[in-house]
Amino acid sequence: MTQEDIHSLHILVFILAAIHIFYSAIMVVIGPLEVRRWKAWEGPAAEKLKQQMNDPGALRLAKETTFVRRRRGLSFCKGNLFTSFLVAFFKQFYKWRVSESDYRAFRSGFIKHHCPAYPDFKFHKFIMRAFEDDCKRVVGIGWKLWTYAVVWILVDIHGWESSWLVYLVPLIIVLLIGAVMQQIITHMANNILNKNAVIEGDATIMPDDRNFGHRRPRLILKAFHYLVFQNAIGTAFPIWAAVTFSAHNCLYNTTAIVGGAIVVRLVVQLYLGLFILPVYALISQMDSGFKKSVFSKEVNLGLSRWRMRAKKVYSSKRSNDAQTNDIQVDFVPLQVME
Repeated sequence: MTQEDIHSLHILVFILAAIHIFYSAIMVVIGPLEVRRWKAWEGPAAEKLKQQMNDPGALRLAKETTFVRRRRGLSFCKGNLFTSFLVAFFKQFYKWRVSESDYRAFRSGFIKHHCPAYPDFKFHKFIMRAFEDDCKRVVGIGWKLWTYAVVWILVDIHGWESSWLVYLVPLIIVLLIGAVMQQIITHMANNILNKNAVIEGDATIMPDDRNFGHRRPRLILKAFHYLVFQNAIGTAFPIWAAVTFSAHNCLYNTTAIVGGAIVVRLVVQLYLGLFILPVYALISQMDSGFKKSVFSKEVNLGLSRWRMRAKKVYSSKRSNDAQTNDIQVDFVPLQVME
């Protein structure tokens, strides 16, 4: 490579880093704003859950609860995955935000399953920590993504640079992911309706791996990770071409391509940060395990240090008493899902 080529490569890497930081900042700013909106529901939800656990009150038809009415699927979609997915795809455009009934249903189910003795559990703080942990995973760049970036830049398909379809791919992907998450919530509402025709109090979503069908929450998070990086590189490349070459070049036909790519990917990033990630932070808690973010940073640090000390003590006892079978190790079982 010549010095000029290396200089151009440095410019491309700099633009890619700047765009990635800018897109990550969008998620870090607008995502917590949406999650903080739920904080106003934490106090009333805690009081209502305590009343419900102490005095369940009158029985209600499950189909009359606010959550089930708002989130259940249409009758003609039952048993048809394609139709239910199509309905979920369009539902995300007018039911994309988490409502108070959604928050209460998720909160009560999580607490009843994991900590029924503590109805005052700070569920909102836990969700905020989970959201921050998800953001850290999504904005990181590893060697796999750098390898993908090299392959993406070196791919040479005639005419693809000027095709609008290429620039619409991230938007299509984020809408498909949004439809999948809407379908998961609809599946949870249908489960409440199918299991119990009559319930006590409000609707409750009990954590269960079957809530996600064959979809694992971690796979959805990996899709977010790829999407954020693809957004950054898809925006950086035409900007780099615009500042490096003349207005008429082989990388894009018109400046409208550059403007369109920036606008589409900015919309994708806003939708991802404002809707997708906050909703994911909520529904991903509804499997059988729980994330380490259920504890504060100080508690997690203390548990890590305790585990290291316990391993050292166990190893030293095992080496000193290798000839005996009288080793007694006291431990507290703790299952933390990463």
